[in-house]
Amino acid sequence: MNPRKPEVNTAHELVPVAGDPARQLVPDYVVGEYYYGHQPTKSAVARSYLQVLSRQRWVLLVAFVLLIELGLVWIYSRPLLYRAKAEVLVTTAERGGGPSGTLAADIGFMTRVRSVSTEIKMLHSPDLLDMAFAAVPVELREKGFRTRETTLGDYPVIIENPKDTDVIGVEVTARDPKAAAAFANALVTTHLQRRKASLQALAESATEHVTRQLADCDAALRDTLAEMAAYKQRHGVVDLGVQSSTDAAALARLEAEATQAEAALAQARQRRDMMERQLRTTSPEIVTSVTITDNQVVAAIDAEIERLQQERAARLQEYQPTAPEMREIDERIAAAVIRKEAALKKKAQSQTHGPNPLYDDLLQNFINASVAEKEAGSRLTLTRAEAGRVRGRMGTLPASEQRLALLTSRIEELRTTHAFLTQQRQALSLTMQAGMPGMMPVTLARANPTPASPNLPASIALLVVIAAMIALGLAVLRDQLDERIHSGDTLETQAGRRILATLPRVRNGFHGLITDPGCPPALLESFRILRGNLLLALPDPLPRTIMITSPRPGEGKSTTAANLAASIAISGKRVLLIDGDLRHPSIHQIYALPNEIGLSTVLAGETPGETAIQPTIISQLDIMAAGPVPAYPPEMLASPELPALLDRLREIYDCVLLDSTPLVNLSDGALLAAYAEGVLVVVSSARTRYPDLQMALRVLEQMGAPVLGLVHNRSEDLAAVRWSGDAERA
Repeated sequence: MNPRKPEVNTAHELVPVAGDPARQLVPDYVVGEYYYGHQPTKSAVARSYLQVLSRQRWVLLVAFVLLIELGLVWIYSRPLLYRAKAEVLVTTAERGGGPSGTLAADIGFMTRVRSVSTEIKMLHSPDLLDMAFAAVPVELREKGFRTRETTLGDYPVIIENPKDTDVIGVEVTARDPKAAAAFANALVTTHLQRRKASLQALAESATEHVTRQLADCDAALRDTLAEMAAYKQRHGVVDLGVQSSTDAAALARLEAEATQAEAALAQARQRRDMMERQLRTTSPEIVTSVTITDNQVVAAIDAEIERLQQERAARLQEYQPTAPEMREIDERIAAAVIRKEAALKKKAQSQTHGPNPLYDDLLQNFINASVAEKEAGSRLTLTRAEAGRVRGRMGTLPASEQRLALLTSRIEELRTTHAFLTQQRQALSLTMQAGMPGMMPVTLARANPTPASPNLPASIALLVVIAAMIALGLAVLRDQLDERIHSGDTLETQAGRRILATLPRVRNGFHGLITDPGCPPALLESFRILRGNLLLALPDPLPRTIMITSPRPGEGKSTTAANLAASIAISGKRVLLIDGDLRHPSIHQIYALPNEIGLSTVLAGETPGETAIQPTIISQLDIMAAGPVPAYPPEMLASPELPALLDRLREIYDCVLLDSTPLVNLSDGALLAAYAEGVLVVVSSARTRYPDLQMALRVLEQMGAPVLGLVHNRSEDLAAVRWSGDAERA
């Protein structure tokens, strides 16, 4: 156990290192232990999403711009469509019944009682659409509908009825605003003209019928007058008395009233019978609300199925799936599922009933029709009784006067009928002139210069949302397919190793040592953190031999080794940095030292080990360069002189750092790892691939080299470091 590393309890108490400037930083949590690091300012989930957006920002931006351009091309390539809307009102006035009703009123009632839904159905008639479209001028048809024909296969017409109104809206879509307005108005006008034509045909038929009746009445009146004149001349009767004349006029009036009362009674009975039939098929109450409650039977069956499933799982421990015991319990489960499906069809529900307004209206109309029937019946009975009394009085007259009185009554009746028929014919004439279509225009369609489609503001807003979603999806997909290391959180999870330090990417062009004047404070503090965490990670007291390596070249291992050596030396320990990369040495370049002698000359026996060590401007730090590049670096590193050299150097220095070659596809690093007491693996953000890192860790595992941890180099994590003033000045 490392005496410099106190045990960490379950509460993860902070363990500071006395005298270390990095102790002023806020600790961070890494793989079950605290170590000195930065404090994240956002949650891990939000940070990971922001990291994806930051890494894939160019993919996100390019995809978004490309999608926006394609979308705008598509939007502006679509034809501009214009809409025009005309509105008509369907009149639904009640019929004026009673004896005073006329044929004209009946015809108007026949048109007004049509429902709004019936009118909408009629407006959808293909014949009507063809007639209206043919009425649109040819130039507007060609401009708005791209055709010179008088018909279309599919008419762009929408007919709707706003809720709780008797207004019908006719909306037409076309490529020209004037064409849309012309077709909408033509459709309404054609429909009104067809209705007016049908009404005029009906009125003409009724007028012809009334004219024939009027001619028959004229002939009967002439014949009766001639018969009365002949009777007077034959019997020498000049005129009736005053009472006889009064009775004759009264009888004629009563006969006419009786005829009208019979017609009114027939109409009232017909209306009452119709209301009665509708009442029989209409419920007086309707369901106003339904409340569905949980079915207890279903809950019980669910519990039974769960129990059977548990029992089946227990039996599987003892029996094969094809055993009779297993088939028996499977049959029980299937039967329970069938019972559950049957129970689901019987949902327990409670209903609230209320009066049906339609039934109430029908009942009121039935009552009114019944009252009208009784009134007409009573009026007919009284009229007939009065006519009987008048006939009784006339029966007491002499025979000559009785006949004369009957002729007089007949003449009065024919004159009354003639006057009534004349009035009906005049009313029908007015009906034919007025038309009475039962509909009236509310709003005529107008040419709207603003296109309805595409709706540019809405389309562009929708395009932006869709493009952003697709671009975000592409960015996430590309990030998921990217095997490179980006985030420290995912690095620890994938590698199964803790990160000892995160070195930020330096953007001001600095490539020197942390001891140089232009070194960024964040980089300096990162190496202090690495030094502190590395000392805590060592299993035994110093001195130690630590190798710094990476999976592949160009990931910053040599720079990390040079700065780590400087950081440890600054803390007061004597450090030796050996450049073990005999293929591409670079430590001498970082420290501006000669490379004529070094590790290669020592292992070749050309130079003593102590002679190859060179001092640096940093106190307590010495360098052994790589020396001239040998022909066969692996064979030289396998020399027995290397372990002997390292043993001698451990006696002199507190810490010996080895900068090795990359581990993937090269054997040099594996040879050096065999002599190291710990290995530090450097990974570069956006450069190192996870498969390479896994391969490098497997090489170290095969060599039995203990991995102290990882160094996340050139990190661009969005969890910004909050440096306190004291720490930045440390």
